[in-house]
Amino acid sequence: MTDERMGIVASINYSRKSGSIFPFVPVYLEGELSFNIDNRAVARRPEYHMYGTSSILISYVEIEIDIKSGRPMFVSGYHPNHDWIRASAFPYGMIEGEIYVTADPEFEGGIPFSLWKYDEMETIYDSATGWVRMTRDDSKEDHDIWKFSVDAALGFRNDELHSLWVKPIFEQRNVEVTGTRL
Repeated sequence: MTDERMGIVASINYSRKSGSIFPFVPVYLEGELSFNIDNRAVARRPEYHMYGTSSILISYVEIEIDIKSGRPMFVSGYHPNHDWIRASAFPYGMIEGEIYVTADPEFEGGIPFSLWKYDEMETIYDSATGWVRMTRDDSKEDHDIWKFSVDAALGFRNDELHSLWVKPIFEQRNVEVTGTRL
């Protein structure tokens, strides 16, 4: 996978092994059209981001990466659901474990690696299973799918990132506007 960052072509590599996943629960905030995590207080604990985070950007959705360990932690970001394709989606054969991401140049705090643009991907939503799959090519299956957090997984094909799987809790939150009219 490559990312063009300020004229520099970067490479991203992934390794996987069995192990523990992060405790973050994904939510989809329908009023904001975005993914977030339910237990934000847990994410703020120092053991999860002592050395900062970076991210892999899939359209406007970020896969947050701990810089020190290189492990994906959770998914967040804007992703409107108005053009999601309703179809069957389930991460069959998903393996629970640890994913490690390395990049050249190395990850820097707050600077994402942009992999896919909005118009280069499709989003499949299965209302029966609750799974959302973001991919560049839904006609091709993932070779392996690794769950890295509660109901969030990465799908790989030929050792490259092929899809992002999320099974969020859907929440309708009203955005409150306060203040006085001028």
